[in-house]
Amino acid sequence: MENKTKNTLRLRFLGAIGTVTGSCTLLEYYCYDKDQKQYFLIDAGSFQNESTEQNGERNKILKHFAKEIKKIFITHAHLDHIGLLPEIIKYGFRGEVCCTQATHDLIMTMLTHGEDSKSNLELLKKISFKDIDGKYCDKPNCGFGKTYISLADGFLYGYLRSSHVLGSCTFYFQWTEKNYPQDVKLKEREWKYLYFSGDIGPVTDKVTANIMFKRHHMPLLDKKDKYIVMESTYGDKIRNKENLFERKINKLKEIIDAANSRGGVVIIPSFALDRAQQILVDLFYIFKNKETNISLLTDDTWKGIIKARYNDVKCEDISAKIDALEGKDKKSLRKRIKNEIEQVVKQHRYTVEKPFSKINDECQNAIAEIFEQNNIQKPSLNSTVQNKLNFSFDSPLIEKINKVYLDRITDEYFSTKDNNRKFKYLSDRFLEEFNITGDEIIKQKNKIKEILSCFLCKSLKTNNIKIFVTASGMCEEGRVIDLLEKYLPDEKATIILTGYQAVNTNGFLLKNLSKGKYDENNKKEKMPLPLRNNELWLADIKCIIEDMSDYYSGHADQEQLLDYIIRDGRDTENIAVLLNHGTDTARETLKSKIEEHNNKIKVVLPEFNKWFNVVTLEYEPEDIEFKTEDQFSFVQVSGIHIYYPVSFDNEKLQTIIDYIVKIVDT
Repeated sequence: MENKTKNTLRLRFLGAIGTVTGSCTLLEYYCYDKDQKQYFLIDAGSFQNESTEQNGERNKILKHFAKEIKKIFITHAHLDHIGLLPEIIKYGFRGEVCCTQATHDLIMTMLTHGEDSKSNLELLKKISFKDIDGKYCDKPNCGFGKTYISLADGFLYGYLRSSHVLGSCTFYFQWTEKNYPQDVKLKEREWKYLYFSGDIGPVTDKVTANIMFKRHHMPLLDKKDKYIVMESTYGDKIRNKENLFERKINKLKEIIDAANSRGGVVIIPSFALDRAQQILVDLFYIFKNKETNISLLTDDTWKGIIKARYNDVKCEDISAKIDALEGKDKKSLRKRIKNEIEQVVKQHRYTVEKPFSKINDECQNAIAEIFEQNNIQKPSLNSTVQNKLNFSFDSPLIEKINKVYLDRITDEYFSTKDNNRKFKYLSDRFLEEFNITGDEIIKQKNKIKEILSCFLCKSLKTNNIKIFVTASGMCEEGRVIDLLEKYLPDEKATIILTGYQAVNTNGFLLKNLSKGKYDENNKKEKMPLPLRNNELWLADIKCIIEDMSDYYSGHADQEQLLDYIIRDGRDTENIAVLLNHGTDTARETLKSKIEEHNNKIKVVLPEFNKWFNVVTLEYEPEDIEFKTEDQFSFVQVSGIHIYYPVSFDNEKLQTIIDYIVKIVDT
């Protein structure tokens, strides 16, 4: 490095450049006083549903630096931000992963599910996690906001809420170009700030896209130099945000009511992390307000209900009866009722061979009989249960994530400003809509967990369910395939798409089909939808396809991204924005809009895999020497990418290319 009289920060973007997945950025902090470089990684995401040549190149860099990386900072637990963790551990990383408690739980859930679950679990045991908000309730300077956690001399970090998914956050790093004596207070030093936005949720003070999360935090308002690495997923899009939540609920209700009037099922493919939970909450909201004539069948066999309402014998009717007893009799009755109920639930929970409605009725009747035998009035359940306004989520992964949400959505902190305990993530709007206001926080938590008790329920395979919430938002894999095979030809059925559909996925084909893009020249007769057991021609799809993706977006749009960095006159110092996590079109459009609003802001579109000096905003020469055998190149032949060592024999390579061309042509 040319200038060795200043502390410097350099970045190397190893993913999410010109793409919306693969977030992974290497950070180098150089302390001139010690002539020492330290390395950190912000996110470790895999590429998903995107054809890219970047993967091989970045793996080469990560292999080189893995053992030197001290910490990996994870903004949230989507696979395009955590999917590389196992690989980096294989390469030798033994440092610490820094994230919120909720993100930690979700990482363990996401990476230990599926085919690689056992091997990933063994790899994750080799590293440690730092739950950055673990002491949030105890320390005034530790938590969302102005946090001071030291990484090295003159180099600190903190974090802000991003409201994208549960536990998601923005990381910021602050450093000084010169070194100060220890007795100089932090507030007296000249700090520079580097922000990594992560994925920014669409929730602000003015916009409520969902009622679960509080608004996202923006970069701190102060007259400091700011360098902001910001996502640009929807940098070229503006959505209608007026009454967004209300319009979403009305649209969802309208679709389900129409399906119900036809006597058809509703299938809602969704991303397992957060999208599924948002949909469940929206359904709860509809049913709570009794604004629909739907009568849904439950598939939980009362497991969640019993856990929430009976295990601790907290229902007033039960408590009143038990409290009338004395001594051992009271204890004995409590224990006996609890054991009998558990046995009934266990018995009916696993009787899968019976028709589901029979299981449900038998289970409920058996529980009612227990109360009747003990002369105890069966407690009335909340309206969601009374009217059987539940649904099936046919996905083991959704079930696991639901448990994390139920455990962590009520995480709290102590507000010194209000001298009161508050929720970290859960919004006031959620509390208001479900009438959970005015109580102490411990009572609020109990009510919330009661409302969301169906998050605990496992689904049973049954023909009686009317609404299916299932994983695989792009309709590519898992149990949704069975549902599609069964219901796509059914003109009474409805499919609701709720998220981004990558090119050539099943969801992409269904979305285009619903918009009439295959109507000309009998394209539908010639285009198949590849499923597990057979290929279904698009012309054979008779169900109704609804697209609610705009309502369920988890990302801020162009206007909200602009607001994230351009707010008011108090931000007058130098601001530079580095746009990642977006297509080139989205990045270029957002760059123009930022410069149009404030031409003093410097906007950079970072390039892939080059050292970038944060302060000078310049690229710097490569200072890593790679062995020849580690270098790879690629060639694309008939849509197939061939990766090969640069030292590979050219004649042999041409033979392979000719053979592939011959096969494809044949």
